[in-house]
Amino acid sequence: GKHEAADSLLNQALGIARKTKGDKHPDVAVVLNNLGSLYNDMGLFAKAEPVILEALEIKRKFYGEDHVENVPVFNILANLYSDMGKYDKAEHYYLEAIRIKKKQSGENNPAYSNYINNLALLYHLMGYYKKAEPLFLQSFEIRERLLGENHPLLAQSLNNLAALYSDLAQFEKAEKLYLQAAEIRKVSLGEGHADYGASINNLANNYVFSRDFDKAERTYREALKINPASRPTQYEFAYMYCAKGEYQKAMDYIEEIIN
Repeated sequence: GKHEAADSLLNQALGIARKTKGDKHPDVAVVLNNLGSLYNDMGLFAKAEPVILEALEIKRKFYGEDHVENVPVFNILANLYSDMGKYDKAEHYYLEAIRIKKKQSGENNPAYSNYINNLALLYHLMGYYKKAEPLFLQSFEIRERLLGENHPLLAQSLNNLAALYSDLAQFEKAEKLYLQAAEIRKVSLGEGHADYGASINNLANNYVFSRDFDKAERTYREALKINPASRPTQYEFAYMYCAKGEYQKAMDYIEEIIN
């Protein structure tokens, strides 16, 4: 598949970089970072960690401890530890990325907003909602100021905030933000885009959680028509019908999942 082809190409590039530049050159670190990120995407955490740590070690020795060149490696390492469930390590590296980026470039740049958004996602995952909310809001404000009102990253911020409010049972707040995110994605990406479909699907999930089952079903049906990559799963339909008390319909979807 595509991942295996990318693995092969990156390993070839790594071999060439080591041979021509030496093991401690920052170009080697760039390839290692990309390779580690690929392994993380593939779920190969045991392969990803040493590769990314080697990239970080090379960059630290070449540029110094607090150099901005280290920041993307901190971010990828934090993503890896978050995916591995090692949340304390993930938090440490996100905070390092944020600290150095702020020191070097200030808060008024898209990369900084991305890093605080990632930390907010981690806190949301950990159930630290009070820590997550101000970071999501700060990321949103930076993106709105720098990127304008119809940028896909602004929709991402709105979607993340909506998911937080949905988990806090603030369903009306969540609905409003999911609708805003969907409208931005519709305008900026088009009605057939998977991200627009994901916004509609998230909205349907919010209706299920708020027990507005008629709206949920209509919205799931709408999401089905948008993009195969973001259509609601049989599990989501099964969960909705089960929550609604329509157990036979739920069982039909569960049987589809099993088969």
